[in-house]
Amino acid sequence: MLNSSKRLAALLLTLVLLLTGITWPAYAAKTYTGTVTKDRIFFRSRPSTSAGYKGRVNKGDKLTVLGISGNFYKVKFKGKTGYVMCKFVNLPSSAVTALKKAAATPTPKKATATPKPAATKYKTLNLKWYNTGKNLFKRNSTIVVKDVKTGKTWNCKVMYGTNHLDVEPLTKSDTSKMKSVYGGSINYKRRPVLVQYKGKVYAGSMYGVPHGEQTITNNNFNGQFCIHFTGSKTHGSDKVDADHQAAIKTALKATW
Repeated sequence: MLNSSKRLAALLLTLVLLLTGITWPAYAAKTYTGTVTKDRIFFRSRPSTSAGYKGRVNKGDKLTVLGISGNFYKVKFKGKTGYVMCKFVNLPSSAVTALKKAAATPTPKKATATPKPAATKYKTLNLKWYNTGKNLFKRNSTIVVKDVKTGKTWNCKVMYGTNHLDVEPLTKSDTSKMKSVYGGSINYKRRPVLVQYKGKVYAGSMYGVPHGEQTITNNNFNGQFCIHFTGSKTHGSDKVDADHQAAIKTALKATW
């Protein structure tokens, strides 16, 4: 009955400590008291005979021995921590054994979670074509196009930038990826896209049917295709296309 009461009291005490945030004190590593056996012994900054010294200790001085490192004791003396050669400090044999055992036992490392690589996330920008867009993309440079609805990406080569951006898929693989977002057969439907160029992402609208000139003849794409941005115009009507602008608004809500 008495043992049961003690166990209940211990359980209640633990519960109180958890609820109030009180924790038990951490116990310090065991230390020992050593006596210096010779006068004018160097009290060094590191456990090496070539290390600088902070002062000297003399025969009869009492040192608090914190640990052992090779032929030196790590000690505390008059508020300072340093190293004194073991042969000049008298310690009980049991203390020496304990210090050597502690030094031989590796200190467990704290478990740390492996940091996940930060995902690259670009801010989607609204590119006003006749303000900065028209002169932004350099001819023959490469852009990366991302279809908003499918998330698929492919590379394109910049051809022109007059009323809008004219580009062509860079390789056969890029053409295949582009066609796949249309279900394999490219049509006239405007598609919201994101365009990555020089570390920035812009909201656009793609018109995928090949037409006009081409500079790459081995990409399985017979011509170029158009990408529109805010305020850009078609070549035929020389007007802003409402369907392209609607697709651009959709792309502005997406992120890379």
